[in-house]
Amino acid sequence: MSEKTTLEREPARARLLLIIGTDGIQTFATDDPDLTIYIIDENCPRDRVFQPHASIERATPERIDEIMGDSRIGQPGDMPGAEEALRRHLSGEPPPSRRAHLSIVGPEEAP
Repeated sequence: MSEKTTLEREPARARLLLIIGTDGIQTFATDDPDLTIYIIDENCPRDRVFQPHASIERATPERIDEIMGDSRIGQPGDMPGAEEALRRHLSGEPPPSRRAHLSIVGPEEAP
Protein backbone atom coordinates (compact mmCIF):
# COMPACT_ATOMS: atom_id res chain seq x y z
CA MET A 1 0.00 0.00 0.00
CA SER A 2 1.62 3.24 -1.08
CA GLU A 3 1.61 6.39 0.96
CA LYS A 4 -0.21 9.32 -0.58
CA THR A 5 1.23 12.79 -0.44
CA THR A 6 -0.58 16.10 -0.64
CA LEU A 7 0.25 16.32 -4.35
CA GLU A 8 -1.25 12.89 -5.05
CA ARG A 9 -4.57 13.76 -3.43
CA GLU A 10 -7.43 14.51 -5.78
CA PRO A 11 -8.29 18.19 -5.24
CA ALA A 12 -11.29 18.00 -7.59
CA ARG A 13 -13.14 15.74 -5.14
CA ALA A 14 -14.95 17.27 -2.17
CA ARG A 15 -13.29 16.56 1.16
CA LEU A 16 -14.60 16.64 4.71
CA LEU A 17 -12.17 16.69 7.62
CA LEU A 18 -13.14 15.81 11.19
CA ILE A 19 -10.46 17.51 13.26
CA ILE A 20 -9.96 16.38 16.84
CA GLY A 21 -7.86 19.00 18.61
CA THR A 22 -5.35 18.28 21.34
CA ASP A 23 -8.00 19.58 23.76
CA GLY A 24 -10.51 17.00 22.46
CA ILE A 25 -12.68 19.62 20.75
CA GLN A 26 -14.02 18.41 17.41
CA THR A 27 -14.37 20.68 14.40
CA PHE A 28 -15.11 20.04 10.75
CA ALA A 29 -13.59 21.55 7.63
CA THR A 30 -14.84 21.04 4.09
CA ASP A 31 -14.04 22.42 0.66
CA ASP A 32 -17.61 21.72 -0.53
CA PRO A 33 -19.80 24.77 0.17
CA ASP A 34 -22.98 22.75 -0.44
CA LEU A 35 -22.14 19.94 1.99
CA THR A 36 -24.60 19.22 4.79
CA ILE A 37 -23.23 17.12 7.63
CA TYR A 38 -25.31 14.59 9.52
CA ILE A 39 -24.13 12.30 12.30
CA ILE A 40 -25.79 8.93 12.78
CA ASP A 41 -25.44 7.36 16.21
CA GLU A 42 -26.68 3.77 16.20
CA ASN A 43 -26.49 3.78 20.02
CA CYS A 44 -29.50 6.14 20.14
CA PRO A 45 -32.26 4.48 18.06
CA ARG A 46 -34.86 7.16 18.86
CA ASP A 47 -32.51 10.08 18.19
CA ARG A 48 -29.92 8.60 15.86
CA VAL A 49 -29.66 11.27 13.13
CA PHE A 50 -28.60 14.79 14.02
CA GLN A 51 -26.48 17.65 12.80
CA PRO A 52 -23.26 18.37 14.67
CA HIS A 53 -22.98 21.29 17.05
CA ALA A 54 -19.27 21.53 16.22
CA SER A 55 -18.08 24.41 14.10
CA ILE A 56 -17.81 23.82 10.36
CA GLU A 57 -15.09 25.69 8.48
CA ARG A 58 -16.02 26.28 4.84
CA ALA A 59 -12.56 26.15 3.30
CA THR A 60 -10.89 26.34 -0.06
CA PRO A 61 -9.16 23.24 -1.44
CA GLU A 62 -5.85 24.97 -0.67
CA ARG A 63 -6.87 25.46 2.97
CA ILE A 64 -7.82 21.76 3.23
CA ASP A 65 -4.36 20.88 1.85
CA GLU A 66 -2.81 23.23 4.41
CA ILE A 67 -4.74 21.64 7.30
CA MET A 68 -3.74 18.13 6.17
CA GLY A 69 -0.13 19.18 5.60
CA ASP A 70 2.25 16.48 4.46
CA SER A 71 0.95 13.90 6.92
CA ARG A 72 0.71 10.33 5.73
CA ILE A 73 -2.86 9.15 5.11
CA GLY A 74 -3.40 6.11 7.33
CA GLN A 75 -5.59 3.19 6.35
CA PRO A 76 -7.28 0.51 8.46
CA GLY A 77 -4.83 -2.34 8.86
CA ASP A 78 -1.65 -0.33 8.42
CA MET A 79 -0.77 -0.76 12.12
CA PRO A 80 -1.84 -4.37 12.78
CA GLY A 81 0.02 -4.73 16.09
CA ALA A 82 -1.43 -1.56 17.57
CA GLU A 83 -4.89 -2.32 16.22
CA GLU A 84 -4.82 -5.84 17.69
CA ALA A 85 -3.67 -4.51 21.08
CA LEU A 86 -6.47 -1.91 21.05
CA ARG A 87 -9.07 -4.50 20.03
CA ARG A 88 -7.94 -6.79 22.85
CA HIS A 89 -7.99 -3.96 25.37
CA LEU A 90 -11.51 -2.88 24.38
CA SER A 91 -12.81 -6.45 24.53
CA GLY A 92 -11.20 -7.11 27.93
CA GLU A 93 -8.75 -9.69 26.58
CA PRO A 94 -5.14 -9.84 27.76
CA PRO A 95 -2.61 -7.97 25.62
CA PRO A 96 -0.72 -9.86 22.91
CA SER A 97 2.27 -11.78 24.21
CA ARG A 98 5.50 -9.87 24.31
CA ARG A 99 8.24 -10.74 21.90
CA ALA A 100 11.02 -12.99 23.11
CA HIS A 101 14.05 -11.17 24.42
CA LEU A 102 17.64 -12.06 25.06
CA SER A 103 19.38 -11.59 28.35
CA ILE A 104 22.97 -12.16 29.47
CA VAL A 105 23.34 -14.75 32.21
CA GLY A 106 26.37 -15.78 34.20
CA PRO A 107 27.98 -19.23 33.80
CA GLU A 108 26.21 -20.51 36.93
CA GLU A 109 22.83 -19.77 35.34
CA ALA A 110 23.58 -21.27 31.93
CA PRO A 111 21.97 -24.63 31.09
